[in-house]
Amino acid sequence: MTALIDIIIVAIVALTVIMAMQRGFVRTILGTLGFALALLVALVFRSPVSTAIQNSAVGDQMESVVHSAVDSTVTEANYEAIFSEEKSKDAEDSLKQVFYLFGAEEQFEGLKSSYAEWRADGLERVRTGLKNKLTDPGVRLCCNVLAFLVLFIVARIVIKIAEIVLDKVVALPVLRQANKALGAIAGIVLAVFRVFLLCFALKLILPIASAAGMDWIASINPENSFLYSMFDSNNFLAKLL
Repeated sequence: MTALIDIIIVAIVALTVIMAMQRGFVRTILGTLGFALALLVALVFRSPVSTAIQNSAVGDQMESVVHSAVDSTVTEANYEAIFSEEKSKDAEDSLKQVFYLFGAEEQFEGLKSSYAEWRADGLERVRTGLKNKLTDPGVRLCCNVLAFLVLFIVARIVIKIAEIVLDKVVALPVLRQANKALGAIAGIVLAVFRVFLLCFALKLILPIASAAGMDWIASINPENSFLYSMFDSNNFLAKLL
């Protein structure tokens, strides 16, 4: 098992460096960081884009989705039983799920007293009251999710286009060798990071495997591996996480 760990580490380093040399510096860096960059763009610009969506026709459609969810959940057959002494557990749970789905947990927790007042005025008053409680958080959540997805996808496309264009540029004879050499350096850095991740994962997995009775995994002693010990003693991830 100790030899197997050494073999895995050597394979990770060798394959990562070889692939990075073949891909070149530009594709290696943008390919590795592309997901993180797109995620960062989506997180940073989500709020203003979400606000713009809320103020557009899409926001109105999201509001209609929220209202339809209320209308389909609270009906003539069940609205009187919700939050009553002879309450319908299924109907109340369904209403709770709608509020939680649209990120309005706090509004649901304080709903019981208001619901009793609305119920006295009939079904439409109940629905109107629920919509007033649910619309703002529901539309905001839907628009936040939509904004995040749009930004992430657009950013990924832009980064991919940049990767293709820059890869064409560095494919010129004068830059090709430099791109491959820098790719090898980037590959070494990436390989070391991946080995650090492997060492960190082993430290997490082995105690769990031991507790779960998975003896064939728990019997692995990575400390006997020279390469593991060398990397693990300098593993900054173990200190950060």
